[in-house]
Amino acid sequence: MAKKLYEEASVLAIANAIRAKNGSTATYKVAQMADAVLAIAPLQPDVEEYPQMSTTVAAYLTAAEAAYTDANGGSVSVLDSYTGASGIKDAPLGKALTMQGGTRYQQDETTGIGGKLNNILGGETVIYNAVPGHVLRYIVKGSGGDVIDSGRVKPTGTVRMMKFIGYVKNCRDLGGWACDGGTVRYGRMYRCAAPGAAESADANIAQNANIRYHFDLRDNASLESSPFGSEVYYKRYPLSAYYSDLVDLTKSHYAEMAALLRAVFDVVIHGNGVIYHCSLGRDRTGTLSFILLALLGVSRKHVDMDYELSGFSSLSDAGTPQKRTSANYTGLANYFASFGKSSLRDNVVKWALKAGLTIDELNAYRSAAINGTPAALNASDYVTQYTLTQHLTDCTSNAAGTEISEGAALSVTITPNAGKKLGSISVTMGGTDITVTAVSGSTVHIASVTGNVVITAVATAAYTNQIPISTDAGGAVFNGVGYQQGYRLNSTGEPSSQASTYITGFIPVHSGDTVRFEGMNLKEGSAAINEQRIAFYDANKAVIAAPYWKDTGTNTMSGGYLASLTVPAYSGKTVAFARFGCYWIDSHSIITVNEEIG
Repeated sequence: MAKKLYEEASVLAIANAIRAKNGSTATYKVAQMADAVLAIAPLQPDVEEYPQMSTTVAAYLTAAEAAYTDANGGSVSVLDSYTGASGIKDAPLGKALTMQGGTRYQQDETTGIGGKLNNILGGETVIYNAVPGHVLRYIVKGSGGDVIDSGRVKPTGTVRMMKFIGYVKNCRDLGGWACDGGTVRYGRMYRCAAPGAAESADANIAQNANIRYHFDLRDNASLESSPFGSEVYYKRYPLSAYYSDLVDLTKSHYAEMAALLRAVFDVVIHGNGVIYHCSLGRDRTGTLSFILLALLGVSRKHVDMDYELSGFSSLSDAGTPQKRTSANYTGLANYFASFGKSSLRDNVVKWALKAGLTIDELNAYRSAAINGTPAALNASDYVTQYTLTQHLTDCTSNAAGTEISEGAALSVTITPNAGKKLGSISVTMGGTDITVTAVSGSTVHIASVTGNVVITAVATAAYTNQIPISTDAGGAVFNGVGYQQGYRLNSTGEPSSQASTYITGFIPVHSGDTVRFEGMNLKEGSAAINEQRIAFYDANKAVIAAPYWKDTGTNTMSGGYLASLTVPAYSGKTVAFARFGCYWIDSHSIITVNEEIG
């Protein structure tokens, strides 16, 4: 008989059966049996189904499901047709039942979560906050601990709007949305507006909803503990930016979001629930919810719909709820789209990895937050491959392959061909010139690749009598020969200030030597080769003469800025050095003495 009752009867019937067998003095056994059956035994009374969502929210979800796509987030919104200037339109309907007075307990038959809820006077009582699609069983105990009423209900729909006794608005469960391998699990993540003073019964509501943690996202929070009761752990995670500014990897705020995500993951992974909020429960809260849902593979249009549901709260800026077409929200979505993957999930996963979260953390969160079996994410799928392009003239490199993984280091050594020497190496990454930091001698080194890399290297003839030229400013010397920028030679062979002109250092020459030049601009625009001078000096570097170039028999330059001259002889003087003025010179320029430039 006991087994038959266990399988087929309600808690009330079991309690009465125990009384009949053990006598009316077995009250303590009745109470114990009621708790045990509530915890482990399926109840048999018929399940009463009811719509949990408000009619306005349900109508909006139907219209949005038909009108929205993942691609039209910036242009289509039906929200205005369902929200008004005032009033709360997101309150759940609940299930009205007639119950006897006593202490009410409830439990979700799917999750096993439940416990004491509140004391009721008897008469009509409304059940709120049941999980859509789950059977909620309840019992009412009398003053002696005996079960005097019981039943089972099941809400329909998907969105679980929450109702508390105290001042808690714009509150809903993130569960129910279709995602990778199933649906988002109910009872793990809740969003709301900043709560005010709570009623004592709200602590029981929170416990029955599996809310064990309370994260406050406001940067000016005044709470010291959670209004949802002493059993709920309260912590501040102040977010000091909004929308795309909060996740932009070029700004500092993304670290705040990464730390918050890691905290939410930890709660969910351990099977607990967290409720989080900013002020209105829309902007910072909406950004966090966007990321949490996207990481689970919820579609863009459904993420948008969750965002727009805040428009049904009376806190939505006095009738101006934010839509999926708003600039702030589309800016957030567009920022994630810039990561170049083919889906919202993959773009947000790539962002999360760049923000410092690990693939193991993301997979653990997904496994815990999804009611189903999501496929594991692989880190290698989110590493961008950049190209390495090399333009090499008379030289080779030891670079292996033409692809570089994002974040990898790159080291390349350039080797000139036989009989050549390196003339120049330049490097760009992502279109930006990084030569100064990336090139050292014949080696290119990039600590972390963040864009396509182009290396351009040119080797030139290794001339025996080449005079080295330095690009160091201010007259610095390179192997005894340097140059001065911003000076020209005057008629006495001394430097005088003039912008955009150059003077070489002292070059050893003798009368009759042929000096050849490549890469030195001896004229400016259409001017003749007469704007700059050459100065010749004796062994003590005393000026012998400072003629214009045109007066030395200089050959006219060709397309490669080639020129040559023969060092003249001066009666009674011995030429030992020369300095040359020009309009342009760099480290690739060549000056030779008595040697052809090929």
